Amino acid sequence: MAAVGSIAVFFMLFQTWMVTPNWSGFNDVDGFGTTHTTTTHINLWSQEQPPGTNVTGAWGILTTIAVFITVFAAIQAIYRGTRTAGLVTTSAAAAVALFVIIDLFYIRSKQIPVQITTGMGNDLGAHMGLVIMALRGTGAYPWPGVRYALNAAHMTSWAFSTAALAFGSAGVAATRAWFSGLHGVIAVARRSWTQRQTRSIGKRSSDEQSRAATAAPPTEPQSSAIEPIESADDRDWGAAG
Repeated sequence: MAAVGSIAVFFMLFQTWMVTPNWSGFNDVDGFGTTHTTTTHINLWSQEQPPGTNVTGAWGILTTIAVFITVFAAIQAIYRGTRTAGLVTTSAAAAVALFVIIDLFYIRSKQIPVQITTGMGNDLGAHMGLVIMALRGTGAYPWPGVRYALNAAHMTSWAFSTAALAFGSAGVAATRAWFSGLHGVIAVARRSWTQRQTRSIGKRSSDEQSRAATAAPPTEPQSSAIEPIESADDRDWGAAG
């Protein structure tokens, strides 16, 4: 599940994470920081072009590396069943979730600089573009005192879904590792308790045998109470008389 979730996260990085509309168009930014601009060329004759911006894709690349490590470690854990592979899978899945959330906040922090790139200049060329747009019916000229509703820059559902899926995959791997470790601890405790009980029973049997051997009196050879019979020739007849 962690491997499948990580693969899905990898493909979701290519989707649109942020949309920043402005007067001269809008920008789409994906999880790798790639920006796609759609513009109406309001600033075509403007001498003051809006400033550009740079959105790095470092966090997306780190997420991709962590995804591949997660998939490889998960395959090893499934086919070999080693605890080390399971721990590597859990760590890599947690790294995927961490990099995704950092990437989410990083792209969110670039909202205003990216939105300014399709803004409107302050010179006559930009106003000429607005007039032409209004005459063609593709927009409205911003007259003073007239309210206009502009679409706000926002993060898309792809960004939040990617973060949720990454955290879900990491949670599954962490739960599996936790119960595996708990079962291992229980097995070791049971084995230790069994060995302790076995040693206790063996020691008790040995003590009982020692006490039984100590309580039994030693068997001594019985001495003969029969007096030796003297021969008739050796008797003291005088004393006897």
